[in-house]
Amino acid sequence: MKKILLASVALTAFAGAAAAEVSFGGDAKLGYNDNKVLENGFYWEAGLTAKLSQDLDNGLTVAATLDIDLVDAADTALSQASTSSSDWVLTISNADGSLAFGDVATAASTFAFTGDMDGSINDHTEDYDMDTTNTGTQAAEGGLLAKYTYGDFSIAASTIVGTGGTGAVGGSGMDGATQVAAAGSFGGINVGILSVSKEAAGALATNSAAVVDATLVSIGGSLAGVDVVVNAGEVNNVDRSGISLSYAMGDYTLGAYAADLGGTTETISQVSVAYASGPLSAKAYYTDNRGGVKNADEWSVAVGYDMGNGLVLNAGIIDGSDAVAGRGTDDDQYNYFVADYSLGGGASFLVSYADANNDAALNSSDIDTTLGGYELKAGTTVQLKFAF
Repeated sequence: MKKILLASVALTAFAGAAAAEVSFGGDAKLGYNDNKVLENGFYWEAGLTAKLSQDLDNGLTVAATLDIDLVDAADTALSQASTSSSDWVLTISNADGSLAFGDVATAASTFAFTGDMDGSINDHTEDYDMDTTNTGTQAAEGGLLAKYTYGDFSIAASTIVGTGGTGAVGGSGMDGATQVAAAGSFGGINVGILSVSKEAAGALATNSAAVVDATLVSIGGSLAGVDVVVNAGEVNNVDRSGISLSYAMGDYTLGAYAADLGGTTETISQVSVAYASGPLSAKAYYTDNRGGVKNADEWSVAVGYDMGNGLVLNAGIIDGSDAVAGRGTDDDQYNYFVADYSLGGGASFLVSYADANNDAALNSSDIDTTLGGYELKAGTTVQLKFAF
């Protein structure tokens, strides 16, 4: 601890002398979960975030961020947790553009997809993680992301920086992978175009992975109070199209979307309604042919209530079926309840219960809620969380 404090003082002193900005932040969790497969008792984790920034003489700014994560990994001593680093990003920028290296977002993440339109290129809208593949071979050093904005127009381009490993994430099957996304606004109409080329499709572990070549356009705007986004194009030479609609009506927001992923997939459709007034919020949706699979449906109803004293309650149910079990069966139903109490200063005390009846989520530590943005552990959880 003394060494850490001395290092912090030294960095701060250096930052002041060089007119740089150096800051540290972090978070910590301590919890209990009764699921025997997940935590089977107490668990903990902590993270340290370092942010560095320096203005150069030529109008450029260089910045770097790094997260160091400590996770309870069945160690007998708390000082011997599993340690990993993540979100390492080095950025050079000015008022108009930036060039970033590391765990950067992809160019596709800037594109306006409708509903499930990302489909088979969903993996390529997330970060280029600096990680090992499922074969254990280091395959990606990270990614490069360049962005430039001029008035109402913007362009982003990204590529993978790989070591030639054999995995799907940045391996030799991904060498030369590129994405380019451009967007602009013309009199209230938003237009975008996305091109993805030479990217392995899915988490395959060999160099013979399928290649994703995608070109999509997006047009969006507001028509008679209805927000509309339309996508059209092709992925792997298969036509694809989709539309999403959203209409705000007082305390209610109505939504709908449809996506045709082409090929042998079924047309995906969803309708939703959300309500928010004062402390009460609610949401319900129904999805038909989810994932493009015939007779695979899903529906959810959720309610949230802010007690006004720092306590927020959330409860919901998500139910669905797949093509094998047949429409109307409860093959992946789960129910959840969350009580989240704010202790101030970024600290919170959470109690949750999530009950799933399908094998995939029965022992999951990542059950997403319809409202609130929580990722719950299956079973009963009691957790303290702090931010620094």
